[in-house]
Amino acid sequence: MRIILVALAVLVVSLLPGYVGSEPSLFLMENPNNLSLEKCGGVEVWTRFWAGDRELAVISIPPSARDQIEGLGVPTCSIGAAEEGGSFFVITSPAGKIDLPLLSAYAEVLRGGGNAALVRMDPGRVGDIARHGLEAMAVMPPSGRAPASSIRTEYIGSRSFDPLVGEIMARVDQQSLWDLLGMLSGDNSVTVSGEPYTILTRNSFEAVPIEKATQYCIEYLQSLGLSVSFQYYPLGTRVLRNVVAEQPGTVHPGDSYVLCAHLDDMPDGALAPGADDNGSGAAALLTAASILKGYSFENTIRYALFTGEEQGLVGSYYYVQNLVNSGARVLGALNCDMISYDGNSDGIVEVHCGTSQASSSLGDFLIDTIRQYSINLTAEKFTAGATGGSDHVRFWEAGYPALLMIEDGGGGDSSDFNPYYHTVEDTRTHCNSSYVTDCVRAVTGTVARVAVPVEYPLRPTLVINAAPPSPAAGERFTLGLGLERDIVRMFDFYLIAETPYGEYTLFFDGSYTKQLVPLYRGVPGYRAPYAVTIWNGVTVPQGIAGNFTFYAVAVEAGEIPPVASVQDLSAGTPYVIALARQQVTFR
Repeated sequence: MRIILVALAVLVVSLLPGYVGSEPSLFLMENPNNLSLEKCGGVEVWTRFWAGDRELAVISIPPSARDQIEGLGVPTCSIGAAEEGGSFFVITSPAGKIDLPLLSAYAEVLRGGGNAALVRMDPGRVGDIARHGLEAMAVMPPSGRAPASSIRTEYIGSRSFDPLVGEIMARVDQQSLWDLLGMLSGDNSVTVSGEPYTILTRNSFEAVPIEKATQYCIEYLQSLGLSVSFQYYPLGTRVLRNVVAEQPGTVHPGDSYVLCAHLDDMPDGALAPGADDNGSGAAALLTAASILKGYSFENTIRYALFTGEEQGLVGSYYYVQNLVNSGARVLGALNCDMISYDGNSDGIVEVHCGTSQASSSLGDFLIDTIRQYSINLTAEKFTAGATGGSDHVRFWEAGYPALLMIEDGGGGDSSDFNPYYHTVEDTRTHCNSSYVTDCVRAVTGTVARVAVPVEYPLRPTLVINAAPPSPAAGERFTLGLGLERDIVRMFDFYLIAETPYGEYTLFFDGSYTKQLVPLYRGVPGYRAPYAVTIWNGVTVPQGIAGNFTFYAVAVEAGEIPPVASVQDLSAGTPYVIALARQQVTFR
């Protein structure tokens, strides 16, 4: 009976269109994970996706391997020539079951079920289906395969609660994040290349707005001291660009984790606020980068903001292709897409991992972060049936572990899909500030945990040196500040003197004031040992005999110490990250 079935399958497949000629052809195959496709010479998996309860794959088969594929006895359907790849899309419905009759008005539906379908479509119709709340992933030739060393099955899962990670997560400020979301979605203007600009749309096909939005993001990341660049790629007749940045690891710089989100949005036209989709993910990435840059990690952290996501995950395709071509060891990618809408305030967040063990383990680690650090979220994990509707799928295709963090879209037991999705009403007004803050804390903490924070260089140690130690009136006096550890946080520096005559802020030129005034800003990158002279050979005036206590204080950049006196500083004022004290007796 099996021989008969196989023979029938071979006969049916051989009669299908596209199954002729010497060039590779594209086929649709069921249950690809159950097959040893790597043993079939020249066969390439272009993409995998779930349609209902069936896992499907689009594969390229050269004529030389067709007999081997047929011998597997698995239903395989020819869909066209490989050069037609740019016309095939996997369409998904974030809201639930896909409307196949609606989709048929714009595309030829080849296979559909559940919330996904494979279609043949003019790429120019992507915007049309997006207006109906659908997402498109262009079926593209494989980017290549990730290095085998990138595949890990454990992500320090037994690591216990780390107060340092808790500190990192606590630095996600709800108001600052909310303001940033407003800037990305047009509520507030931003400064781009020194000029004010209001981002009214981030649609990839709106040339000036997307140029301004990507420029704003690269300037933001550059201001943090990160190594940043644009990655240019083709999309039809256009040239678009991703924004990429890197924070090198201090112990294992060749091992990296990617934090990513797409920057572009829908609908087409001059107005597309895209607050939830995906201003929220972009704001999450920028916020996380601003915090994580203040710390050192064993592993490298890569940051990537993609364009062309709404046109079929095109920007992330070229980003992953570049990773593969460079042999990058990416141990995990965390993708944030739509993390600010929580209409029923139940705190549900979905974690889509797919079926690979490595990606599933990474998802478990995100969920463990939510649990261990008491974040007010309820995570729902998706393996089989995980969505392929966002940029994480490009990492899956290349074999890199990856996950998607996304709000509740009805994929689980509940349904709380954003009704403003892909409309001009996707504004910050409909977003939930506490929910998005919790999501950003969760993903920031997870990145910090897997990248492994290095504790020793976090806080600069300040040392005050006075020479001579007990100067007399008329003698020349030098006061210096020493740095014993590397600076990896940005801070404001104060020098305050407690004297018999009151408290004063002292300046490098020997002048003073009774106001609390920062002397200069220290930036990440200063390396120990480091010294700066504060007073250089100042003559001690007559009549100031007595005990003086000098305080050198490093305070989080931009924060104003809420103190009435230096005694408050020495008691552990919030935002104070280093404090040194030196007593000098003037004779």
